[in-house]
Amino acid sequence: MAVIEDIRVNGQQSTETTIPVVEGLNPVIVWEYVQDVAANSQMIYTLWIGTSSTHWGTDLFDSNVVTETGNSANSYSYTLHNLSRGTTYYAQLKAEDEEGEATIWSQFAFTINRLPFITGQVLSPADPSSADNIDLVYVYNDSDNHDESGTKTRWYRDGLPVVAYDDLCTLSMNATNPGESWLAKVIPSDGLEFGAIVETSAVTIQSIDIGISSVIVLPLDANIDDILKVEYVLEDNEYLVFLGTVLIEWYLNGVLLDNSNLIYIRPEMTVGDVVYVIIKLIDGESIIAQRQSDSLVIADVLWRVDRLRINGLTSQNNLTDLTPMLDWRVFKTSASLTDKPTYLRVTITKTQSLSGTIYNTGFVSYLKDSHSISSGVLSRGEKYFVHVFAGDSVTPDDDQYVTQEFTMAGSSWAELVNNATGWTVEFKAGIELNDPSSGESLTPEQIDELDYDPNIGIYVHDGTYFCSLILGLRNITFLSDESVIYTYSSDKSSLQYTEASGGHTFKIAAKGQNANVFIDNELVISAVGMLTNVSLLKFIDYGNIDGKNANVAIFQYIRYSTDGAYGLDTPLPSEDVFYFSTIGKLENGSAETVFENMIAWTPDDESKSSKLIQFNDNNETVRLPTATKNYSAITTIYIDENRDKFIGTANGVTVIHGEKHDPDYEFITSEDNVVITPEDFDRISNVPTNMLSAVEPDDRSGWFTIDTTYRTIGIVDTTRGFPTGDPYNPYQFGIRSHAIHYYSQRTHGHSWYDNVDNAKGWQVAFSFDLTRLEADDFEETDIDKTGFGVYVNDGTYQEIIYFYEDRIRLFYANVFVPLDLTKSRDIVISGKDSNLLIYQKLKDSLLEGYQLILDASGMFTAPSVKSGNSRRPKIEIDNNGIYHATWHDDASGRSKIMYSTFNGQAWSVPEIVTETDRFNVRNPVIGIDSLNRIWVVYEDTSWGPTEIGVSVKDSLGWNPKVRITNSPSQKGNPDVAVDLENNIHVVWEDDRNGNWEILW
Repeated sequence: MAVIEDIRVNGQQSTETTIPVVEGLNPVIVWEYVQDVAANSQMIYTLWIGTSSTHWGTDLFDSNVVTETGNSANSYSYTLHNLSRGTTYYAQLKAEDEEGEATIWSQFAFTINRLPFITGQVLSPADPSSADNIDLVYVYNDSDNHDESGTKTRWYRDGLPVVAYDDLCTLSMNATNPGESWLAKVIPSDGLEFGAIVETSAVTIQSIDIGISSVIVLPLDANIDDILKVEYVLEDNEYLVFLGTVLIEWYLNGVLLDNSNLIYIRPEMTVGDVVYVIIKLIDGESIIAQRQSDSLVIADVLWRVDRLRINGLTSQNNLTDLTPMLDWRVFKTSASLTDKPTYLRVTITKTQSLSGTIYNTGFVSYLKDSHSISSGVLSRGEKYFVHVFAGDSVTPDDDQYVTQEFTMAGSSWAELVNNATGWTVEFKAGIELNDPSSGESLTPEQIDELDYDPNIGIYVHDGTYFCSLILGLRNITFLSDESVIYTYSSDKSSLQYTEASGGHTFKIAAKGQNANVFIDNELVISAVGMLTNVSLLKFIDYGNIDGKNANVAIFQYIRYSTDGAYGLDTPLPSEDVFYFSTIGKLENGSAETVFENMIAWTPDDESKSSKLIQFNDNNETVRLPTATKNYSAITTIYIDENRDKFIGTANGVTVIHGEKHDPDYEFITSEDNVVITPEDFDRISNVPTNMLSAVEPDDRSGWFTIDTTYRTIGIVDTTRGFPTGDPYNPYQFGIRSHAIHYYSQRTHGHSWYDNVDNAKGWQVAFSFDLTRLEADDFEETDIDKTGFGVYVNDGTYQEIIYFYEDRIRLFYANVFVPLDLTKSRDIVISGKDSNLLIYQKLKDSLLEGYQLILDASGMFTAPSVKSGNSRRPKIEIDNNGIYHATWHDDASGRSKIMYSTFNGQAWSVPEIVTETDRFNVRNPVIGIDSLNRIWVVYEDTSWGPTEIGVSVKDSLGWNPKVRITNSPSQKGNPDVAVDLENNIHVVWEDDRNGNWEILW
């Protein structure tokens, strides 16, 4: 026969003798219908509830509250509103199966809880000052004799709630200021329900002679990255004569910060945090005065653009691509890795200013960290400034843009010149003739004694015709197919460059087959119909054209226009006209450095050249070499399917055929199983030698054990960390204490390195017992346990296999299998081609053989080499003759500072000094003190703007990096030196005061 058991009301067991007090007026009743093996299940139930126990448990029971017939459910929710608090209700329940067979009545009872209440609530003292603590006093009452449990208190300042003091019964003097009105509200609780809210009468904080007239926290618009400063003013009153100490207390969200007796502070803050400061004047052990600042709500930071690159480089001085790709990194301290700004704007100008844009995307939706410049915007030979903004506003300040200067390689001449349109070239030049012994300019008599005629020249190819202009001291020769010579008049000075004479201004204007030549704006050669020497080339050469004699050509400026032949078919205006609307660098030579950002130029002598409006004056004399120099940086390297290398430069392509630097041998994998022991591996560890025995305990016969949690943890103090323990304790003060300890076969001489072959396949087998994984740090709640890892790289593909307590994970394939790994087992990892399989055999299992637990076929595809750039190496030698090197590296998409040593025979395995995947660390320098501590200084954008960071390696390993600057300015090119007393001196470039300066 079936029975009803385990009746519960609001989760509390209820019988005829066990009568619970339950919360609320709508109880939920549940039960278990227990049947025989051959019996049917519950079909319906009958529930009676009444206020009298008369005939309880019989059909004569008076159910004056509820008479309910239900279905097969084992629960009932009371939804009426006729229950009374403090009343005991009697109930009985029975159920029938499908055949109508009923259980006996099951009796139970329950009492509805009576709400607690508060009396006598008051704040004490009734007239407090800002030097008094305020106590909340009240009497708790409960008719059911329940103990107080979970009562809430709320404090109100000037009628507004102050959540920082919720559930406190004492309001600290640190929270109050004179003139404020405070009251408290109490919400009583008996552990089941809350009673009615009561409030105290308000009290007003009285003034005392505090001796502090003002306290303010700066900046007033502080964000989560700011350094905070407190400013306060002490009154000239009687207390100042007794002042012993000024104590500063910084509070974050109402909690006093440790070690906060500082004017400047930079706590870890999040958006919406509330910060305030209390200044106390202390005489001996007495607080004679105090004052609290206004609360400051911490704002969010703005998005910043960092590492702006043009075609992959942060500095572009000879860009060849007219449609370059911009890419950058965006960062925001409070943003997650997946967050992105709302808007993007990219502009290009010819000045550092944002005005005068020649390209403007407007504020568009932010989609990715890159942008391609459209065709037709850039011209060769020009200097430009690109400005990029990323953020959540369409009204950004100018300082929210990041600006990058770049110049286009080649010249706009080669791109734009057209003989049919016409062209003009203007330059100011002279020939320097000095006495080699004295350095003085040669006299006319000395020049007459020379055995050659000094001259310089310029060659012009416009894609249709060619001409040259040969400039002697007192004559000009125009040459195409025919030549025309002009000889200076007696009243015109020669072309000799002296302090008194800077040479002459020359202008060539040509169109079709016609050309005119001017000296100082005077037409001296009219070569109409004489520009006839055919040339398909487009370039300008200039300088010394004498193949036997060295002539020093001095050009004060040189420029050209491809918009027309000014002075031939268009009259030359006298002033305020932009002839040279297109200014470009000339190929070869170094004249591109002459005009920098000039869009127009005003000559020294306006009678010799037309006056042009200028943006940037640059009249400095530039001495050009007599030999033409060609600096052609590599701009791209392409390798085709035949392994031929095509090395591209601004001036052409060099091809290297064949397998240069490729090995002429191959590894043959052994067919036999190779038995490997720990002695066959290189140990990689930052654990001190004297502690290795603790990390590798020999506590299980036949097993090799790794235990990086071997340390004595000490007493937990969750507010201050652990006061005892060694620096490798992973629980002490954060991630910086992690021990690094693993085993590797990654060099010649190791079986894996010398024999593995992806095409032939490989297996890694080992016995495995994962005892325990512990969190990285007790202070961090969102850091995953890293797990035990096996990294395999077979020369074709690579993968990291993590073994956690509850799963196996493939890092690059991004797959995992849930699995309890706390039991001993044998593991086999097999790899071939793009397939990777993992098998296991449990030690205590009845199953024989290996079981497949993870099939990653087709997912073993991460390339074995993640290439990167290693740049800016620096090297130092210590007292023992060991070489120490540092450099920065961006392999695997992470920015790293690397370090290695050379003992005269081999370099050590590179160590990572510091790394980041969101920011940039670069340009390291290295110093070594007499204790052989390694000091590495570098640029670091982890804190927002570029800062100078320092990492030091001592006998215990690399310490956490330290920032030694904190300014929104640009910084770079640090250097470090160590003096005889082991003082570390760091200098760097910094523009915080407007100009670039050297700071120390």
